[in-house]
Amino acid sequence: IAADGGVQWGAVTAENFYSQHVLGGGVLHLRGGYTFSKRTKSAEMVLIPVHSPWSAVEFKGELELVVWEAEGKFQYMEHLGNSRMSWSFPSHSKPRKKRKRGPHRKEVEEPPPPPVVQDESKDQNESNDVVQQEEAEAFQEAQDLNSSPILWVNVDPRRRLLRRILMRKPEYQWVEQLYQDEMVESQLDAVNALVEYPSGNPNYSSSSIAVFPLSVRALGECLRGKTAHTQEEHSVQVRAAAAEALALWQTDHSPSLNESHNAWPGLAMLQQFFTERFVSPPLPQGKNSIGFKNGEDKTDSILFGWNGGLLLPNWFDDPIEYCLKKSLAWSFSLIRARCGSCPAHARAQLVVMLRDNDNSENDRS
Repeated sequence: IAADGGVQWGAVTAENFYSQHVLGGGVLHLRGGYTFSKRTKSAEMVLIPVHSPWSAVEFKGELELVVWEAEGKFQYMEHLGNSRMSWSFPSHSKPRKKRKRGPHRKEVEEPPPPPVVQDESKDQNESNDVVQQEEAEAFQEAQDLNSSPILWVNVDPRRRLLRRILMRKPEYQWVEQLYQDEMVESQLDAVNALVEYPSGNPNYSSSSIAVFPLSVRALGECLRGKTAHTQEEHSVQVRAAAAEALALWQTDHSPSLNESHNAWPGLAMLQQFFTERFVSPPLPQGKNSIGFKNGEDKTDSILFGWNGGLLLPNWFDDPIEYCLKKSLAWSFSLIRARCGSCPAHARAQLVVMLRDNDNSENDRS
């Protein structure tokens, strides 16, 4: 396999594979970073190999570097070394023109105290509308944040080497890579990288209307399969990875267990997608919600914005829908609070999915 791969993809030969990956340090580990130099108008990249403590064998081979610019992509082949490597690639494009648009995030004042009697389902629906409005601007905001002609950079996009790369670059470049790169491997790299942005643990519960971070909105837009910015929606593997990334993001940026629901933007985005795809439209007012046995059960539907809707039966004719539903169940189970416990909203979501699961249309069971 290594010999065939070397002939076809330019990877290491069979002899080098044995000396480097078996007798040597194993899989190649690289840590890198990117910045755009306005003085020289070039993309500067740095890669540092991380050697295994049990091996000092120098890794030999070629590494493909791709620089995506406004005018297209430019490929470079560079030699790997045993120490710090740095390159500077001149830009061939002009900075992208800014669109005349309003601000992406509007300052929202604290609303007045709610009245004693209020419609919780209406408040939840209004919150869902805010989620859609904020999320729809994720990709455009990433484009406007980039003031350089370099859209994003990619290291070994075609997986020519057995490697693991930890790349640091601006958050908006990962978003552009997720929506503009045609390779599924590069899209998965962007999904996994957006879990770490933004750094720290900011507070999202300062207002009754949470302003979600750019990374969460981009992952949520990928999960929901919007086609406004790309010719086709992402593959089911990328969308399932986005669901898991939202859960991992929420766990990494989780607040305390008793925080309000506005402090859980990753969880809210997962519930938003679940409600849109796997919950029936609300029933007319005054009719009973079949499937809810008492008032406590119906409270769960209001909590998630279902407003009396029912879980749709499992649809096995569409493997994409069923795969996404399984990925959502797994993602909800991964969310943890800062103390390590599962938050009440995620736990209640799993209970409803198990209790109201409808497998009646499964011809194979």
